[in-house]
Amino acid sequence: MRRSCGAEAALSHTFDEVVSAVTLNAQNFGAKGDGAANDTAALQSALAAAGSFAKSATLFVPPGEYRFTMLDVPSGVTVAGVRGATILKPITNGTTQISRLRVLNAHDVTLRDFTIDETNPTVRTGVYGQISFDNVQRVRVDNVEVIGSSGAGMHAMMATDLVITGCVVHGTLADGIHIQRGSKNVTVAYNHVFDVQDDAIGFVSHAQATAGYCENIVIVGNTLGPSDPDGTGHIGSGIALIGAIGATVVGNTIRGTGSAGIRITSIDEGASGFALAGNILITGNRLYDVGKYTGGIAQQKEGIAIYNARNVNVVANSSTRRWHLASRSRRRV
Repeated sequence: MRRSCGAEAALSHTFDEVVSAVTLNAQNFGAKGDGAANDTAALQSALAAAGSFAKSATLFVPPGEYRFTMLDVPSGVTVAGVRGATILKPITNGTTQISRLRVLNAHDVTLRDFTIDETNPTVRTGVYGQISFDNVQRVRVDNVEVIGSSGAGMHAMMATDLVITGCVVHGTLADGIHIQRGSKNVTVAYNHVFDVQDDAIGFVSHAQATAGYCENIVIVGNTLGPSDPDGTGHIGSGIALIGAIGATVVGNTIRGTGSAGIRITSIDEGASGFALAGNILITGNRLYDVGKYTGGIAQQKEGIAIYNARNVNVVANSSTRRWHLASRSRRRV
């Protein structure tokens, strides 16, 4: 049964109305999916064809292993496959800050039912994700698995009306899901994120002076962790809201994190902006065995760590570690 709440429910009619009238098959454009060929050109040609229709179109990528460098998804396109059988396999090229599957300056895009696999990355190259969104509107990610990344699993900035639901993300060297720079109306719901080396889900209001706040956020029903069960060095939180405003964090299960299960704080980037986190509801979350990292700042390893924030309402959560509230925060319990 499909679950929806908050921003996801508000968006559901939009995606239901944008029904793809045309379905294209990537293999008809020369994509082989044999695990040996470089399918970049064929897949990009298929994406361009799908984006050429006046109304939306679906690009179906049949089961197989498709090796590629980087792909751009245009407006109005749904990319669909069979999760676990349709494997998009990035070709490692050592380029820093690279996005593998990118949605740039686009709208009304859906990614669903496939796996993108960069197994066992060795060097972190920033935060840009296997799947990245930049300056996008009305984008949805459903039932996608991300295995490994030299950055984040999914990364978004300046995204409006973004829904990420039913996905599995693991083995990343940065955040599992990282949202930043003025992204608004974002729902992250019913995903499983584990074995990541930074935050499982992170929202950061970078460049607040020009991009604005990350705001109107719903984080619901996710299963996060374990990421640092033995305390040896994965320092992230389960959920981090850094300079974010207007967030609801409800019904998540978080376990085995290096830092706090849930961390709320501000961000000060000098001339680029100061963002004070606030107007946040944290309720019905379950936190187990969090704050395992043996180094770092003590208060960042509590069950729920809140500092330099305002109007944070913490209600009916359970945790094996106590809360932390710094003196400059204002919180209602």
